[in-house]
Amino acid sequence: MAKKQKSSSASDILKELDGISIGTAEEVSFLSTGSPVLDWLCSNRFVGGGIPIGRVIELFGDPSTAKSLVGYSILAQVQQMGGIAILDDVENSFEPQWVRRCGLDIDNLVIISHKDADGNIRGSATVGEHYAVVDNVLSKLSGKVPLIGIMLDSMAQLSTTHEQEADFGVRDMTKAQEVRKLMRKLVSKVKSAKAVYIVCNHVISNFGRHGTVKVAPGGSGVPFGATLRIQLSNPRQIKNKHQETIGVDIKAYIPKNRIAPPFKEAKLRVLWNKGLDTTSGLFELCLRAGVIEEAGRGWYQFADGSGNKCRRNDFKYDEMLKHLSAIELDEAVAIDTIDAGEEGCVEA
Repeated sequence: MAKKQKSSSASDILKELDGISIGTAEEVSFLSTGSPVLDWLCSNRFVGGGIPIGRVIELFGDPSTAKSLVGYSILAQVQQMGGIAILDDVENSFEPQWVRRCGLDIDNLVIISHKDADGNIRGSATVGEHYAVVDNVLSKLSGKVPLIGIMLDSMAQLSTTHEQEADFGVRDMTKAQEVRKLMRKLVSKVKSAKAVYIVCNHVISNFGRHGTVKVAPGGSGVPFGATLRIQLSNPRQIKNKHQETIGVDIKAYIPKNRIAPPFKEAKLRVLWNKGLDTTSGLFELCLRAGVIEEAGRGWYQFADGSGNKCRRNDFKYDEMLKHLSAIELDEAVAIDTIDAGEEGCVEA
């Protein structure tokens, strides 16, 4: 009868191989987006979740879906954690007073300026120039600050060396290739530096034989390299009593997620005077999670019996967040689409 062979561990096997080292799996750390609902979409966690640190995040969508404002809100969270926020504003659309409303500390925000050989600020930057700046930042700041947050706004506006040097009528076919190279180089560097790299991108329509297809500019490099993709769409204007637009309700959808279940969606609210609304969708999240239950027509209460019956707008933000934090993760997985609804809640 054959003897049962003793199994060898991975370390025993790799000792016989040259040039191979054993790595240990690290737990993923998260950075809050500022919205508990968006945190849940990205990480399947109500509290302590958000976007993964050390990964590439793509934030893309239709025009006027507040992509930049959502990105600014995330950079504000970087600053609140004692980190350094860096913005590569390739679109030249940054306005300090407007962005300050999102909670960003403008005085401590690093804005990248791309200059020509004469020292003049240029209107556009190439993929290679953007990589050089990001690589320099990660190399110099890694380990010296608690967190590095870098946001590119936007990938669609990045140019290439070929496009800059060629005649105006010559079509550039090199950008997709350069973006793929950018992602291959940056993915590992972002992880090593434990940074957050956010790529804002537009959505454009491609017309072909099989109809119209919406794609993000830059080819497949960013979608393949990103750990998390957040798509913003369907903006609906929010108006005050004077019929003035004060913000938008948007749908957030997760088409790709490698650290939590994908294909989830929710409706978020972005207000012009404060950025990403932290309270939007929280009541509906509690209702679907079973934290809050109906207690009569138009009346609700916490399922554990704590507190009094009240209207949906009377629930305090901190109280709802406290109850959500007590839910087991397995229970949270069962929650499906969350709708921000027409009404919000009261901040404590």
